[in-house]
Amino acid sequence: MPNERATVVQTPAGADLTFTHLIGRDEISRCFAYTVGFVSKNRDVDPLKMLGGVVSVEGESDPKRWFSGLVSDFKLTRIEDRLAFYEATVRPWLWFLGNTTDCRIFQNMTAVEIVEKIFSKYGIAKFEKRLQGSYPQREYCVQYDESDLDFVQRLLEHEGIFYFFEHDEGKHTLILCDAMSKLKPAPGYEKVLYNFEGQASRRDVEYITEWIPGSAVRPGAYA
Repeated sequence: MPNERATVVQTPAGADLTFTHLIGRDEISRCFAYTVGFVSKNRDVDPLKMLGGVVSVEGESDPKRWFSGLVSDFKLTRIEDRLAFYEATVRPWLWFLGNTTDCRIFQNMTAVEIVEKIFSKYGIAKFEKRLQGSYPQREYCVQYDESDLDFVQRLLEHEGIFYFFEHDEGKHTLILCDAMSKLKPAPGYEKVLYNFEGQASRRDVEYITEWIPGSAVRPGAYA
């Protein structure tokens, strides 16, 4: 087909790895996790070269859509017909904050200012605020033997701030929001095709195969 494009992949290992597949899960206010598969003639790709490095995958669809993150683990899954098969787990920079536990006291700062202070410890942190609310100063706020990720998550949830990630070539950015009006569809995804499982479809067209509506009880107020 004239508009069909090949998947573009960028990894720390360069041409040593050839992309085979991507399977992932992404949610609002949670860290995404993508399993990215590769094949190589090299049976000895150095995992230390991959760990913490950026992996970016550009899909075959039009307009372009990137998936980008940092490698949290990398493994050789099998060797077959002189080819080595590898898998990398790709996560956002925010996930790595779960590996650091701290005890700190913050005084006369808003929750957003505290979160920014935590993020400032990490050179890999890329984030953007799309907030319309105002948040009160906290006279005294304690992080006690808590990971930076759990602490940040707790502060944001208490203030009703949610987050998601925007992806681009070689980078991903955490977006902090507090209003649905700040959410906009990604370019080219204002409408998404629905095809039930097993229905014939083109390989270069993205679509939804399953949609399950549901409802749940949630707290509406607290005292």
